[in-house]
Amino acid sequence: MYKLSDGKVWTVKSVMAYTGLSVSTVRGRLNRTSDAGVVLTIKEEDAKYRGRCRLYTLDDGSEWTVEDIAKHIGSTNAAASARLYRSRNAALILRPKMGMKGRDNIKLSHLIKERMCYDDRDLWLLLGRCT
Repeated sequence: MYKLSDGKVWTVKSVMAYTGLSVSTVRGRLNRTSDAGVVLTIKEEDAKYRGRCRLYTLDDGSEWTVEDIAKHIGSTNAAASARLYRSRNAALILRPKMGMKGRDNIKLSHLIKERMCYDDRDLWLLLGRCT
């Protein structure tokens, strides 16, 4: 039970019910201050959510979550989140993930190819050359 600056006594559950905040947020507020204005501030509804995931509005007006973008571009959630951090430009965010060039697609000279290992068996060939 916490006594706030307005003289009323509140519990964590009662503050949660009043503000609509999570347990950790309410406990953090109550541990930081006893000011009723700060503790009892109601959850802002600025950000839109789909379930527990925040919706981001891109410059073309479409709404996406980080998970949706990651599935769309074929990447990880961290990469999708990094794209959203940099920009809200739909063309940049929704472009497919750039693929890595395989060793077969890279033009290499004959001398470089002889020194490179391509699979497990070539490792043994390399060790045989060096001994």
